[in-house]
Amino acid sequence: MSYQYLIFDLDNTLYPKESGLLKQVDRRIDHFIGLKLKVPATKISKLRYDYWKKYGTTLGGMVACDQIDPNDYINDTYNVEIRDFLKPDPLLAKVLGGLKMKKAVFSNSPLNYVEEVLEVLQIRDFFEKVYDIRFCDYFGKPNLSSYFKVLSDLKVEGKECLFIDDTPANVLGGEAAGIDSVLLGDSLEEGIKWRISDLMDLPALITKIEGQLIA
Repeated sequence: MSYQYLIFDLDNTLYPKESGLLKQVDRRIDHFIGLKLKVPATKISKLRYDYWKKYGTTLGGMVACDQIDPNDYINDTYNVEIRDFLKPDPLLAKVLGGLKMKKAVFSNSPLNYVEEVLEVLQIRDFFEKVYDIRFCDYFGKPNLSSYFKVLSDLKVEGKECLFIDDTPANVLGGEAAGIDSVLLGDSLEEGIKWRISDLMDLPALITKIEGQLIA
């Protein structure tokens, strides 16, 4: 068998974490929390971690616990100049173009931001579907319901997809949803079945995985 869909995370997956883009978004999230919730700077990290553990995203926690308007959060925290951090990536485009399966993006970021990142990287045309935090009712990865919602919209079963993400919890969430999942990066988190250190290694890994499935 071969996969019907490749499902990619966006931030620090389709672009390198060294770009600093996600760190800039994180700084804006910290500022938003301090401003809106009057949380001291020394306690913001713990609050974000607690929300992430319980709800999957900072935004999900703020909507559930603090009645924050998600549009206010998104408009403020993702107000970044993406072109200051990213540029077209022809090597990534070549890799994506060489992978003949259908492709989708599944991100905990908002749609407008996701679309702009893909356009700046010049890879938007490779993706048939883009799923964002609003699609998942603000409770994204690693909530299992979000994976199942994506699979339902794609009209496929988990075993027909391969999911690539840089966050161990999201990869483990994909596996729990029945999706073969790949960790991008050097984390030593236990329970991860497939790993790559660079997206350029993805074609070789897919060949290896599909070979084992056939065997």
